[in-house]
Amino acid sequence: MLGLCCLAGLVLAEGQDIVVGVAAGSDVVQRRMLVDSSPPPPASPSPLAEWEFPGEVRGVCRTRQPGVPETGDYTAIESIPEDACIARCGNDPKCTGYEYHLRRSPRKCEIHWSAIDFALAADNVECKRKSTSPSRPSPSASPVPSPPPPMAQLVGACRSSLRCDRYSPPWGPCDFPDCRSNAEDGCYLGEYDQGYESSQECKAKCEADVRCTGYEYQATSVNGPCERHKTPITYVVPATGGFECFVKNASALRL
Repeated sequence: MLGLCCLAGLVLAEGQDIVVGVAAGSDVVQRRMLVDSSPPPPASPSPLAEWEFPGEVRGVCRTRQPGVPETGDYTAIESIPEDACIARCGNDPKCTGYEYHLRRSPRKCEIHWSAIDFALAADNVECKRKSTSPSRPSPSASPVPSPPPPMAQLVGACRSSLRCDRYSPPWGPCDFPDCRSNAEDGCYLGEYDQGYESSQECKAKCEADVRCTGYEYQATSVNGPCERHKTPITYVVPATGGFECFVKNASALRL
């Protein structure tokens, strides 16, 4: 076996393997690597979404690939910045990931070709592999919400198929004068909130409330011109005084 002192002057042809044994106490660490003397490509870091850590541990890259040392097959490049290391791996379709020694002097980059399955803990070393998860979609502008569909406009006062449920106390079911006068026919005003909003404000409040099924507007009403209905509006009745009824779901109308 060649002594370590002789390796410094050894130049290998591209693609030739060399096995290096380094004594570490009683252990022998083996790495199969290629010596790469070509200059690094211009730095052009690949997007971060293309890389991932091989687990929770931060340290040196390791593989479980059969027939390959645990350290894997890789080429070592010294004295290049990390972004150039990332670019070299990113531009090589055979590269599975990279290892970079952040504080070693000179800096060291390893371009790996074996599967990177995990990392062994080591300080100031970063091991990343090409991501196997789907790329995240690029951010885009939030879609503009579609405007609400136009309400059906009817001439007359809004009515509902549901009877006698207009008011909470102090009004009880069928206590409204119109209900009492039409008790024999039933009271179909439905349930609604009444207020003094303008026509545009009445419409906006109904559109913003998912419970609102439509609204009635009568500008001269002394009780408030805006009625925002909560029960389905199914028909209208003729009424004098400029009543208008607007319905969200026109399919519920009994025409």
